[in-house]
Formats: sequence, structure tokens, C-alpha cells
Amino acid sequence: PISKDSDVPFATTFPKGTTFTVTGNHSWYPRLDMTFELATDYADMLANPHTKYYFDGTNFFIMLKLHTTVNLGRFERGNAWVYDVINSWSITVEASCKADSKGFCSVKPKVPKWDGTCPGLTPATPAPTPAPTPAPTPAPTPV
Repeated sequence: PISKDSDVPFATTFPKGTTFTVTGNHSWYPRLDMTFELATDYADMLANPHTKYYFDGTNFFIMLKLHTTVNLGRFERGNAWVYDVINSWSITVEASCKADSKGFCSVKPKVPKWDGTCPGLTPATPAPTPAPTPAPTPAPTPV
């Protein structure tokens, strides 16, 4: 299970040479808007969640904060108050790449062949096959 307000990694693929502009936008407080920086490597992104993203030439990575609670409160500016607002934060990822003939940044995903197991889980041991039951010996025929 994912706990409340935990960090969740997100990854997707893009073609080599793709460049990104990643921004965070707050619906009620524009002064909290920000631009994410490109991390030097995956560890740098993990050390700076919510401020950096990482692209290794194929995979785009970003850490997202999962908010599981709704914060109904009020927004106030000057003498104007708006009640029951939901503070929302959104992240926009703009990707610039060489488009294919259909106008998409296409990339063929490298999906490994699934061997039917899940990493980190011990496969269930199948039940042993029972030995065949021998046929009963027929009774002797009286003479």
C-alpha cells in the first residue's frame, strides 16, 4: 500500500534528443510556481524530489507527491475570502522532440518478455503429483 503523502516515482520513455520544460503550478498561489531542473543523474533526482527530474536519453523520471487528503480551507487576498477551496498543485511536462510522420514523439518500448514471475516474490511451490493408484488385483477364479 502507498501511505498518505508519500513520494511516488513516475517514469516513461521518450526518443533520444528530447528536451523538457517541467513546471509546477499552484492554482491559488502563483508565487509558489516553479521550474524543475534537470538532475545530473537518477540519484541527484532522488536526493532533490519535487525540484528535479532526470532523463537518461530514453527514460524520463520524476518524483510525484501523492496527496490522499483534501484540504478544504479558504483563500484570502486583501479583503476578499473564498471558502472551501481545494489547494491544487499540478505539474506540466512539455517534451520537445523530432516528431514522426503522425506528429508524435514515438519510441518503441523495450518490454522484456515476461517469464510469469514477479520480481521479489517467491513462486508458489506446486503440489506434488500423486503416485498413480495401482489397479486392484482381481480375486482368483474358483475351480
